[in-house]
Amino acid sequence: MKRKFDIEKSFRICFLAAVIVFSMIACIGCGREPAAESSALQSSACIENTETASEEPTDAKKELFVFRPIVDSPFYEQAYSKEHMQSFRNMMNALLNYETEFDIADGVEWWQVDEFASYLFPAYSKLVQEVTQTDSKGTITYQNDRKITEKLLRSFAEKVEWWINSCTESDEPDMVKALKIYLKISEEISYDYEAADDNSFIDVSPYRAIMDKEGICQSFAPAYAYLLMQIGIDACPVGGLTEDLTMAHEWTMLKLSDRWFYADVTFENGNEDNTLWYFGMTAQRRYEEGNFTIDSMNIGECNRIWGKDIDVSDERFAGLRDIYNVTDITYDNDYVIVEGTDFNHMPVSVQISY
Repeated sequence: MKRKFDIEKSFRICFLAAVIVFSMIACIGCGREPAAESSALQSSACIENTETASEEPTDAKKELFVFRPIVDSPFYEQAYSKEHMQSFRNMMNALLNYETEFDIADGVEWWQVDEFASYLFPAYSKLVQEVTQTDSKGTITYQNDRKITEKLLRSFAEKVEWWINSCTESDEPDMVKALKIYLKISEEISYDYEAADDNSFIDVSPYRAIMDKEGICQSFAPAYAYLLMQIGIDACPVGGLTEDLTMAHEWTMLKLSDRWFYADVTFENGNEDNTLWYFGMTAQRRYEEGNFTIDSMNIGECNRIWGKDIDVSDERFAGLRDIYNVTDITYDNDYVIVEGTDFNHMPVSVQISY
């Protein structure tokens, strides 16, 4: 497949040494832990899309997704602690109101939160210069004044809304949404080969993937996870090393129908054939597609939970490898139906239980 040339280049940046990995982020919970009432985003409840008119949802009456300032994944509470997650929520509520102080729970060192904060909230690194800790208090130093900070935050919210509203409907099952956002990201983003250079200092954050549609594997994987958590699907990025320890890579883990699956938008990226070949992979399939060993799989990029600790063996998405060109994704009461053509350009349909 044409993927191999891209894949080797995509690995070069993601990890540089044995199981050293990037800190992750756990998105923390909007519906359960709402932001403060006077948040800068309160006035942007259903923000208009910023893309061209042709890319906007055409049905003006449909219910649109609205950005959630704080989203959450139970995975990160398991990986860290309730106290870490609450400290992050406290910081987010302060940030949303341009406040400088917030409470840090007893026993929490802020550097532990800071190492996953930009994944949990990709705009964090663009808004916050630093957070310092004195006992149980955190102090935020902002990069910009309040007006600019709120403008950047609204722009980020608008872009997140566009990603989701441009390809999903509010009443669709989670599985359908996950598939459609996966296709959207793999089609829209551009791989930055210059940034993949080991000596490059180019931004490779998930913020860049969301805002500029550019990046590399460590941009795409957490960006996809973040968009999934925005719509209530538990997800996180995963890092891994090849069996011979010569290459490293980052992809996404997501939970559908109470089962975990792997998905790799970077491997799919640049494939003009509109495929879902690397969606819903098992741990075994992940090994087959890249030789990434289960022992090196760092779940959530937090050095706390590993591939061997989580069952990723459900094969319900295996049939997607038979579709060469996806033309439609629909659903009924029992199945998600993915339609397309096979390698001989003959019609094919795959039913996936949910």
